[in-house]
Amino acid sequence: MATWILFVIAVLQSLFGPMDLEVYPNLIRVGVDKVVGIKLAVAAMASLAGLWGFWRFGSVRRTAMTVPAVMIMVLLALTAIGGSSRITPAAIPTSIINALNVIFVITILTVSGLRVFSMAIIVGAMATALYGLYLFYLQPARGVFTEPIEHGQFVLRIGGLAHPNSIARSIALAILLTLYLYRTKEIHWSLFTLLMIPLGWNFLLAKSRTAIVAGTFAGILLYSDRLRSRVAIGAAVLGVILGLFGLFGLFALGKEGRLVDKFVGLVSKTGESEELTSGTGRDVIWSEAAKYIAQRPLTGWGLNSGPVLLEHNSQSTHNAIMNATLSGGIVAGLIMVGLQLWLLITSFQSRNLLVRGVSMFLFTSMLTEDTVLETFPGPCTMLWYMCLLYPVLRYSPIRTVLRSRPEPIERQLIPAPTEVGG
Repeated sequence: MATWILFVIAVLQSLFGPMDLEVYPNLIRVGVDKVVGIKLAVAAMASLAGLWGFWRFGSVRRTAMTVPAVMIMVLLALTAIGGSSRITPAAIPTSIINALNVIFVITILTVSGLRVFSMAIIVGAMATALYGLYLFYLQPARGVFTEPIEHGQFVLRIGGLAHPNSIARSIALAILLTLYLYRTKEIHWSLFTLLMIPLGWNFLLAKSRTAIVAGTFAGILLYSDRLRSRVAIGAAVLGVILGLFGLFGLFALGKEGRLVDKFVGLVSKTGESEELTSGTGRDVIWSEAAKYIAQRPLTGWGLNSGPVLLEHNSQSTHNAIMNATLSGGIVAGLIMVGLQLWLLITSFQSRNLLVRGVSMFLFTSMLTEDTVLETFPGPCTMLWYMCLLYPVLRYSPIRTVLRSRPEPIERQLIPAPTEVGG
């Protein structure tokens, strides 16, 4: 019974957590009362479940006192202090909700295991994908996010439930989890296909370059065992050789300019190289965020202050370290640097393919997006907690609970006598 209750709560968090915005063409409006009420109810359920786990299981209490958990808690405590700026009334409650959610994630991993936790994230993301597609095609006034770019042009992206970048991150993580469960034979190919079609279509409509890059890196690590085979290495070498010959040919014919133009047109929205050299406008955002950090370098402004302070600059710092610094001061920023390094080490040293892939996705995404420490924790924040705490769970008395079934593919293909970060 406890497993199912925790599963349902995780599904609801995965669905409603990122639902911070109702998106309409040319208008971003923060939440609606009904949705915020549901999210508060879900957060309350997750908090109570976490407190129950903390009271019931000694392993949960021990894990909550380990280094990565304490680092997260100190970071959130600093953001709560930053909430004294009163720039937004949601700052301190957001810090408390995130802190209690750390305990909830530890609890669900202890009681239900990594597989059930992953399935909950997938179910919530599937609901987001299906409803988003419904809005996009049948109610475009609500479901289409019209993003203005230069020269009076617009890019049509899927919206309705959240900002397209937020949707893309949640869907990308669900795709990674689905691929992993299929690889480990936890789900049948028919279910895999039914999941991947709407998830993949939703991901394409979101048109998030950061999610595409992060997802590519994560996918490479997820299939790193197969990429190390002789056939894969030979194919990669052959591809590099052919690519080099092609480049030499273009340069010899004097057509390299055409190649550059096609590349810029492919990866940019405006078709201009300045968009890429400016970090798609992030240099302006980071400069503005730095000004506010300089005003309160020790305490910051509290969580959820970005949408208020950066109202005319995308409402976000677009960098997890800068977001932590803006929210909790320089010390909070330094803690986030340490957590980022922890993620990077985990993405290469963990023997668990899922943890490898998700850690790399989050690490890459957090370089150019806030990604985690959401107002209400969603898939990104919950999986961030999982990746940071997995090394502790892996070597604690509850490590056997993490795998509800044997995973022979990892024992056979990922020999690593020494694990750093899980």
